[in-house]
This record gives sequence, structure tokens and C-alpha cells, in this order.
Amino acid sequence: MATADRSRILDAADRLFNTRGYRSVTMADLAAELGMSKKTLYLEFSGKAEIADEIVERMFGRIQHAIDESDFEDEPVQNLKVLIERIKDEVSHMQPIFFRDIQKDLPDLWHRITEFRAKRILAVTQTSIEKAQELGEIRALDARLTALILLEAVQSVVRPEFLSRYQYGTREVLDTLLNVFFHGVFST
Repeated sequence: MATADRSRILDAADRLFNTRGYRSVTMADLAAELGMSKKTLYLEFSGKAEIADEIVERMFGRIQHAIDESDFEDEPVQNLKVLIERIKDEVSHMQPIFFRDIQKDLPDLWHRITEFRAKRILAVTQTSIEKAQELGEIRALDARLTALILLEAVQSVVRPEFLSRYQYGTREVLDTLLNVFFHGVFST
């Protein structure tokens, strides 16, 4: 079980990594932010990489909880939208600078993030699309391919390079993408 210090460290690191980036925050910065010694930090964590790992694991846990709570038997399209909104809320608090630094400095962690998306979120998205097709809510398309297209589109637009290049926030980009995917672009 996490100690109070461990939770405080993770919360402060989460804030700092998302405002300044993983690369720009030192253990000394984190200790100063918390008003504790670096020695106390190192009693709880082996270093910054372990802290970043736990921040991402906490996000995975919250997303998995949202997936586990989802019920796609009734209104699968609506429930998928709700799930994607919950996932979006979790991911959108992670700023592009933090994701960019993870991608560059912690490639194993970045790989785990992309694997989590590819496996867990793909499976639930495909299941939802299949159920919606059974109920006649959406057209009969290849459910796996439709799920892959949606998730690849999401992955493409939340890439740190995309967000920083076009200067949009994660939430704004995901809102627009989901609106286009679920409602189209035509006004009819």
C-alpha cells in the first residue's frame, strides 16, 4: 500500500511533469516542491523513471476501472461514447510535454502506453461496435477495422508532435475527433 509520502510525491510529480515536462524536472525540484529532502524521495522511489512509471500506472488503473464499469449490452454506442469520454478525461490531463518526454526519454514506458491502447482499449471498442451492429444501431462494417481506425485516429492526434505543432489541447482535439467519428461532418 502506498504511504502518504509516496502519494504526495506522485501527486506533486504529476503536476510538475505535466507543467514543465519530465525532462525538465529534477529530483531536487521535486523535493523542493514538497518541502522534503531528496533522501526522503529516494526512500520511496529509485528515481524519476520509477515515479513517471507509477504516474502512468495510476492512469492505466483509472482507465481499466472505467472499462470494467462499462456495460455494452444496452445502448453500446452511447456507452462507448461515455467510456471514450472517461478515457479522454484521464488522458487529457497528461500534457503533450510530458508525453513527448516519455516518448523520447522512456521508450519502454511509451511502448507500454501504446500497448495498453492497442490491447485493452481496442478490445472493448471492438466489442462495443459488434454489439451495436447486432442491435442495428450502426451499419455492418468490419468491427475490428472500425475500432482500429478510431483508435489510430485518436493515437495520431494525441501525439505530442501533433498537439504542439498545431497548438491545440488534448481535450479539444479529442472532442472534435469523437464528434466527427460519431456524428460525421455533414449538417443534414
